[in-house]
Amino acid sequence: MVTEPRPELVAAARAGDPRAYDEVAEWMFATVLRFYKQGRWSDDEVHELSQRTIRDLLEKFAELPADPEQLRSRVEAFATMTIRKYVGGRQREHGRRTAALYHPRTPSRQMDSGLKMRQLLALVRQELRNVRTPFRVSFLRVIFGETPKRIAKELGIPVGTLRRRVWQVRRVLDSAREQSRRTPVRYRT
Repeated sequence: MVTEPRPELVAAARAGDPRAYDEVAEWMFATVLRFYKQGRWSDDEVHELSQRTIRDLLEKFAELPADPEQLRSRVEAFATMTIRKYVGGRQREHGRRTAALYHPRTPSRQMDSGLKMRQLLALVRQELRNVRTPFRVSFLRVIFGETPKRIAKELGIPVGTLRRRVWQVRRVLDSAREQSRRTPVRYRT
């Protein structure tokens, strides 16, 4: 059984002593393994979860506390976070498989969504042609990932002005999209 590390050992490990680092890492691995063996996990899951947790712990080794009690608490907190991520990922994957099994996309729905997307893209292109050039340029550059500060500096305008321009273009596009959703009511006479 690996004993809990003393504060001096953790400090030496942080300072770069390889033997101290190995002892602290071995203790962390034993603690994580003991933590996971208490649960309902298979051996493969215990191995995978332990590897993930140790990798995360060693990445943040310099930030770990030197006090043994706080260190154990932090190690168990990392293990708990790893379990939550693992279980969440399994639940999301199960949800995707279930949705694909019970709600398959029919070809007509696929074609319909593709047609709507093409119509929406055509509408956006048409509306962007109607927007003034400085507004369109600002909007497109923000959409393609440039930072507003950089764009504003290059254009020589305040950042607030750039954000207002982007907001106005988004408002125009949103109203055009809403208008396209509304179908006129036809009355028979």
